Amino acid sequence: MAEQKSRQFELKKITITTNSDKEMDIRKMVPDFKYYESIEAPFCRLELTMVDSVDFNLNLTGGEKVQVDLETEAADGKGKLKLQFRIYKIGKIIKSERGQMYIIYCCTPEMYNNEINKVFKAFGSISEGSSKDEDHIPKHIVKKYLKAPGKRIKEEHFEAHSKVQVVSPNWRPVDLISYIADKVTRQTSGKGSEKQSGFLFYENQRGYQFRSIDGLCEQGFEFEFVYAQQGHTDNEGYLNIESIQYPDKANHLRHMRMGTYKTVTSGVSLANLGVNTVTQSGGSKDKKSSPSGTVYPARETAFDMIFKRATPLHKQPPFNMPEEVEGEGAPPTRQKMRAIPTLIHQQGNSGQPKGHPDGGSQAADTLSVAEYAAARYNLMKAIQLTITVPGNTAVCAGDVISLNIPASRGEQESVLKDRKFSGKYVVAAHTFTFTQRGCTSELLLFRDSIPNK
Repeated sequence: MAEQKSRQFELKKITITTNSDKEMDIRKMVPDFKYYESIEAPFCRLELTMVDSVDFNLNLTGGEKVQVDLETEAADGKGKLKLQFRIYKIGKIIKSERGQMYIIYCCTPEMYNNEINKVFKAFGSISEGSSKDEDHIPKHIVKKYLKAPGKRIKEEHFEAHSKVQVVSPNWRPVDLISYIADKVTRQTSGKGSEKQSGFLFYENQRGYQFRSIDGLCEQGFEFEFVYAQQGHTDNEGYLNIESIQYPDKANHLRHMRMGTYKTVTSGVSLANLGVNTVTQSGGSKDKKSSPSGTVYPARETAFDMIFKRATPLHKQPPFNMPEEVEGEGAPPTRQKMRAIPTLIHQQGNSGQPKGHPDGGSQAADTLSVAEYAAARYNLMKAIQLTITVPGNTAVCAGDVISLNIPASRGEQESVLKDRKFSGKYVVAAHTFTFTQRGCTSELLLFRDSIPNK
């Protein structure tokens, strides 16, 4: 058990199954380990520190199965870290007298399958009921090519998306899902007439997830963590924030260079593979042939436009734009060129080529979908915090949590919250650290807005 009450845990299992199918309990050989998951990473990872006085490393060649089963008191019975991994790297060995120390690097087994299995297939169909139809392409990829077990592929973790037509030229499974992620839109509710885009594919301890950024922000929160300065709390609570790393107060150059404030995007049509189109030099307005080089009109994306379309965590924008880039007529701070493939992901109704910006009032073209997806991701990272809390196996990457941070400490009876940094956040990454003295969770937090005054 841990020395500090808030960091208590129950470690049920850490085992290694050798290539000869012999399962070995290694809990006494592991003084600490780190577990990682992130909304920016398709697979979870584990790093085991080994203290070896019996030459156990001679049994290891890589590829062995590792199982961990641990639950913390702070999770309050809402979740545990119970996963299977495979060893992909054995770190350098440091010898000291009769003992030796090294780190074993592990990943979830599907990461192996991502390197082995390639996807060479067409998805999406022209006619209803075609054999190329898949109800949910990312879910199909995770099941068939990554070969994830059924318990890691839950229906509620794969948000419905619009149809897309795509040919995978022997890509890795994760590369195909990443290609699709900024080309599809949500099928569920969203703000405004245009459906929201911007999907993320990642793994956490609950399984694989294909979720939109706006969908993540619509979640409720399970935990509220409180920052209590030393001397202002009588006991050590499971939800106390032990430390906070604040971001830069303001960084306008970063937002300008990333295009958060204002971006102009130009789309270039790719040729359809055919005798009549491949040899054309471009510049034609012939909508039937859609030759290569056809440039769509430039489009301007401003921060306020994206914020109105988004479903943010709170109601107020996270910052005020500099006057140099605010309002109509202000120059964009970033320019992008986007190659537009011929995709079917929204049905047009005016006879224009598929993917054309004038494809009808109900059509969401490839360019605008990708524009919003990139801008929404930048908006999500407008405010970032890193906090350290007692180890909590119920908190996962992609969850929403709430912070209660005081604006000041004084003799007044009621202390106001810090408006800019208190409130809801999306957990962007969770680094879980286990030691024999207790467990801690380091949470990287993102958010796109601040609460009303």
